[in-house]
Amino acid sequence: MLALTLLATPAQAFVYVGNPPLTLQVVRDEADLTSGSVDLLGVRVHKCAGGYDDYEIDEVVDPTEPFTVTIAGGNLCAVTVGWSSDLTVTNGSFVLRYEYAYTTVMLSGAAYDEEPLVPFVVDSGTFSGSKPDLRITID
Repeated sequence: MLALTLLATPAQAFVYVGNPPLTLQVVRDEADLTSGSVDLLGVRVHKCAGGYDDYEIDEVVDPTEPFTVTIAGGNLCAVTVGWSSDLTVTNGSFVLRYEYAYTTVMLSGAAYDEEPLVPFVVDSGTFSGSKPDLRITID
């Protein structure tokens, strides 16, 4: 069970207790992404006091579907997700490709935090609407 506590520090640090599940998913405001593919190398969870914990995954996943890994709790500030292939997503009208090797999401203690997957390439179709974001949720 996760307990989220706001500490009274100038940095507004958040402490995640226990071994909370961390879920990642690529989303956009239109909620219309239907499928995708990426080789998810792993997740690095950055501690506010320095250091980090690595979680090796090395799996091909559909980034439009929630993917969950259990992490160690603590005073956590950011999550870096490593990709060992280009990340692609589609909604049937377009295919988008994100070519970067990793994406870092800063943690705010909110229900979830997001980082835009920009720049991205439109591989096919006609793109319109909001950009894709990598959403991190720690329960």
